[in-house]
Amino acid sequence: MSGSNMNSTFDTCYSIGFTAECAYGLTFSTASLARTTIMYPRPVAVWYVPLEGHLFDLEYLPIYMDGCSVRVERAEGQFCLALPVAVTGLSHDRVLEVATAFIELINGAASLFIDSYRPIAPAKGAFFGADESGAMVSTVVPVGTAEERCKASHITALVKSVPQPDTSQGKIARVVEAAQQSVAAKDALTLIGRPSATWSELYLIYELVEANVGGRMYSENWIPRKQGKLFTRTANSYTSLGRASRHGKEKFQPPSQPMSQREATQLMRTLVAAWLT
Repeated sequence: MSGSNMNSTFDTCYSIGFTAECAYGLTFSTASLARTTIMYPRPVAVWYVPLEGHLFDLEYLPIYMDGCSVRVERAEGQFCLALPVAVTGLSHDRVLEVATAFIELINGAASLFIDSYRPIAPAKGAFFGADESGAMVSTVVPVGTAEERCKASHITALVKSVPQPDTSQGKIARVVEAAQQSVAAKDALTLIGRPSATWSELYLIYELVEANVGGRMYSENWIPRKQGKLFTRTANSYTSLGRASRHGKEKFQPPSQPMSQREATQLMRTLVAAWLT
C-alpha cells in the first residue's frame, strides 16, 4: 500500500477480489482483498453499523429508540445502529455479531408498536468507528414484490397551545432494555419480530411468558383468557393446522373456529408488550 504518510495502521485479510475507496482519498484495489480495516490514532468510542430497511420504518426508530444504550442515528448520510464500545468492546471483531443481536430485539420491539413494520437488517458493506467528538476514525469492510407505504408526518399534540409529551419517544428503547434482563425475554422478543413466526415459535413465546409470570397474564388482563385458550387449542390441533401444528395426535377436541396465524401473532405481540412494558 502506498500514497499515505499518516500515522495509521492497516489490518488486511486476503481471500477475494475487492476494490474499496476510503476516507482521506485512499483507494485499495487488489485481487485478493476481503476485509480492510483502517485505524487512526484516536480511539473509537462508538461503532456505526449502516442499516437497510424501508425508509418508513427507519425514520421512526431514532424516536422510538431514544434513551437506549444502543441507538439508531443518521451517520455518514444513512441510518445506522450506534453501538458504544462499552457494548461491543474496543475491537471491531464482534461489532456485527452484537449489532445483529440488537437488531433482532429492535425488530421484535418495533413489531409491537409500529403497524405493518418491516424488519431492518445490517447493510452489506463497511461499518465505521467514531471518536468521542463524532469524527469517523475507523472504517471496516467485512467479507463478505413492489410495495408502497405512506404515513402522516410526525405530529406534536398541543393542549391550550402547550406541546404534549411524545408517547412514542423511547418506547422501543424501554422494551429493548427490559429484554436485556433475561434470556427468555430476549428470545421472546426476537421470535415475535420475525416476519412470519411459525405456530411452534408463537407457542414458545406463550410458554416463555407463562413460565415467568404464570396466571398474571390473565388475572391482569394482558390477554383475554378465552383468546389464550383458543390460541393453545389451535396451535396443538393437527386437524386445524395440519403440518404446522405442534402435535400430530389430537389430545383435545379441535376448535370449531380455529384462530388464524395472523390473529395468533397479534395476540402474542400484545402478550410480549404487556410483559416488557
